[in-house]
Amino acid sequence: MVDVTMNGIVKPEAHGPASVKLSDANASAEATGGDRLTGECVMFDLKRGFAFIRRDDGAKDCFAHITNIRGGNIAVGDRVEYTVREGRQGKLAAFDVAVVR
Repeated sequence: MVDVTMNGIVKPEAHGPASVKLSDANASAEATGGDRLTGECVMFDLKRGFAFIRRDDGAKDCFAHITNIRGGNIAVGDRVEYTVREGRQGKLAAFDVAVVR
């Protein structure tokens, strides 16, 4: 479930940036049989240039900067595939995000 604010930004209901350790992300990737993880875009703000991805493995949502999204655009509800690693602020972030068709 998502919440739409008055300015049209769609926000996840009870999810935020990832705050798990990198070793947890590696364990999740290994559990899926590779480096790529899957999830769903639950928030995308084109003006501010970022998205949040709800992870299929149940870990906290991942932040994705627009420069790490193939094509620079995704929509809420898109199924995506991505890698996870430590971002600039020391929290986990999604990189090489691609919409799965």
